[in-house]
Amino acid sequence: MAALWTVFLLSELLNVLNANDRLARVVKYIERGSLIVIGAYGVLAGLLWINGQSAGPVVRQSARVLAITKSRFGPIRYTWWTVASASGERQRVLRLPSDASHVYVGGDAELVLRQGRLLLWRVVEVRRDEEQYLLSMLAAMPRSHTALAGLVSLYTDRGELDRGIQSYAALTRVYPDEPDVGYRLGTKLIDTHRYRDGADILQQVVTMRRDYAGLYTLGYALAWAGDKHEAAKYLREATKLAPDDFRAFYSLGYVMRDTGQYAEAKVAWSKVLELRPDFPEVQANLRAIEGKIQPTRRGMK
Repeated sequence: MAALWTVFLLSELLNVLNANDRLARVVKYIERGSLIVIGAYGVLAGLLWINGQSAGPVVRQSARVLAITKSRFGPIRYTWWTVASASGERQRVLRLPSDASHVYVGGDAELVLRQGRLLLWRVVEVRRDEEQYLLSMLAAMPRSHTALAGLVSLYTDRGELDRGIQSYAALTRVYPDEPDVGYRLGTKLIDTHRYRDGADILQQVVTMRRDYAGLYTLGYALAWAGDKHEAAKYLREATKLAPDDFRAFYSLGYVMRDTGQYAEAKVAWSKVLELRPDFPEVQANLRAIEGKIQPTRRGMK
């Protein structure tokens, strides 16, 4: 931009001073050429902007950092990663200040890629290959708590839940009392509608720590997995631990209704309305089961 402004200024000065026609024509050619370059740059920037308007899934690619090159273009300084993928293909990636500083030459890196609207791949992030780092740690120290628990958390966050289940089993064989990472894995399984797998993990969790969150979430998972009688047991226990939290009563009402225990469902949902009076769904549920509740028989005289 500075160069273009210099050309424009020179052109205006030549017009004002009525300078040599040949020099004026040369300046005009430079001016037009500069405008063409700016226009091409604008078109390219627009295409890159369109390509960047994508929220598609990210793809992670393991790579080895071969070199870090510092370059300079006038006053602008920037740094490139030269990386090699697992297939041996090399590519250069612009390094941003936000990229992890612990990615070093010879180290394992992870490229986070996303395909744009124009089908061009763009690098979202370059960071240390945490999986390879943890696996290397585990190879050196097979009982490393940091590596075992880190792999469970890593696979949970990535959504690689089968590998998370396997890693959690490996963790609990060595360190049986690990409820926190198990709870995170279990809830992630439930979020992806893998209720039976989530319930299996959470049943291990509640043997280590019987708190409201674990009991309620386990009951919820079992109910969706179809094991409603078992779900009721955990939901009832959860209501005793946190009688002011409506969620366990809410789920217990559905479990009782689905198992034909309408009176118990009414008790649970009535408690929900005590805690949250404005709950149209529960009010409608209570009206729907009212005629199904059998009157209590007090005996014969």
